[in-house]
Amino acid sequence: MLYFAYGSNMSSARLAARVGAVRVVGAATLSHHRHAFASLGQDGTGKGAIAEHAGGRVLGVAYELTVAQFDELNRYEGGYERRAIDIATGAGAAAAETYYPLDWDETLRPEDWYVDHYLAGMREHRFPDDYIETILAQAGLAGSRQG
Repeated sequence: MLYFAYGSNMSSARLAARVGAVRVVGAATLSHHRHAFASLGQDGTGKGAIAEHAGGRVLGVAYELTVAQFDELNRYEGGYERRAIDIATGAGAAAAETYYPLDWDETLRPEDWYVDHYLAGMREHRFPDDYIETILAQAGLAGSRQG
């Protein structure tokens, strides 16, 4: 099963620490969606969230996970529900699953350590600089951490 990671799990090291060794499929795009740090984490800070949005796009990473790995990942994704989606990968269109937030609050801000996981994943998978800058701006860190 394919998993579309758009948040801290874009870092393969972060995801592997949670669910064991994973197979990276590669960078992927979820069309007609947008990203924000709008999901309330257990620590009271903003966590990555996506929502449908005409004309928008969210970049992420596609991983192949086993059923057992998804079951383990579900334990970490409290405050989210898993849904089926369609993504675009380097090999074409693919069915995947990802996590949507149960609540949405764009006044939330993420902690720096959390954004560091994003940066690690986006750099690892060679995301475009403009997308990285957009994520940093959403986190309130525009221009301060890229490089």
